[in-house]
Amino acid sequence: MGRYYRVKIRLDIGLILRNPIRLFMIIFHFAAIPAMQAADTLKIQLTYLHYIPDGKHTQGHITINQKFFTPDDTLFREINYDSITKQISNYIFYFYRDHRLFTEECYNAHDSLLYIHHFEYNPEGNVLAVSTFEMKNNMLTLTRKESNLYKPGNRLAQKITRQNGKKIQKIGYAYNESGQLIGESRKNKPAFFDGIRSESHTYLYGPDGKLEQLVIITKSSDQGTSIRKEDYGYNEKGLLSEIKISNEKDELILTRSFQYLDSGSKSLYQETGSDGLIMHLLQYDYKKHYMNKGIQVSSFNK
Repeated sequence: MGRYYRVKIRLDIGLILRNPIRLFMIIFHFAAIPAMQAADTLKIQLTYLHYIPDGKHTQGHITINQKFFTPDDTLFREINYDSITKQISNYIFYFYRDHRLFTEECYNAHDSLLYIHHFEYNPEGNVLAVSTFEMKNNMLTLTRKESNLYKPGNRLAQKITRQNGKKIQKIGYAYNESGQLIGESRKNKPAFFDGIRSESHTYLYGPDGKLEQLVIITKSSDQGTSIRKEDYGYNEKGLLSEIKISNEKDELILTRSFQYLDSGSKSLYQETGSDGLIMHLLQYDYKKHYMNKGIQVSSFNK
């Protein structure tokens, strides 16, 4: 196994919220190894959560997520913040092998390992399995595994999820002659999926090949059968701009809206209720910063 490195960082959240650039300087302080090395040009994506108590006007925002990318747009670090306490909730390191994601490794604010997602691939580069390891009695223990089966043409045919060795979900996938996904059939162990026993997903496409509608039929142990529809709209550049979610009576429940920068990067995500009031608003900001990426060590030993 190749060598990987990890730098653990403790941050003053008050400084971060008042001036995100201070965060970059703090990370530089810990990551510069040695300090005289040439700096890397890193890309940072910040996600802001806006406060909208009246559903109409924002009254400020906080940073809830920061993602760090290499110059070639490879995600290598992520920090999440608790929206209530404004403190660090967790941070995630991403490690790669042969240009493929090898592990995602998540730590809490006190530097304790929470979980590791380990990815396995077939020779064609498709994800064969995603295994989740958690710390149990000071040992990495396999708690969940998703296994994938592919059809000819590298189309995902089936996904099986096991929790502590027991199968809890099976998903089958169906495609049309053009290779577009047209259906999913999900069978669940209700205890692991909020009482949901099964779901069927039906995908409908327009003449341009873009997804127009998703119909989801859910069967629950206690609530019977329900139907949800999602209708998709796109902007002049062909980017997803709106998802309208309705129930079996075609009553609008929720609208999800997306806005983008000229570059195509997302700039806003908004959820609006049936009453027209804003329920959730995220804003995305992008920065470049010159600092040493540093070195990180993976905690995963195969």
